Amino acid sequence: MVTDAGEVTGVRTDDETLVADVVVLASSIGPAQELVRQQLSGEPSFDAFLSMEHSPS
Repeated sequence: MVTDAGEVTGVRTDDETLVADVVVLASSIGPAQELVRQQLSGEPSFDAFLSMEHSPS
């Protein structure tokens, strides 16, 4: 994920960076929480999402 001032503004692949108005993270909750935690730690707007409980896969 590419972020700017706490907002996701695109995604980075091995080959390029893609800028987007909207980014959809399509994943099960555990990996999604880990990615958000790594990229957006400390952003209050993600607190509720990061505190959601989930069952192991």
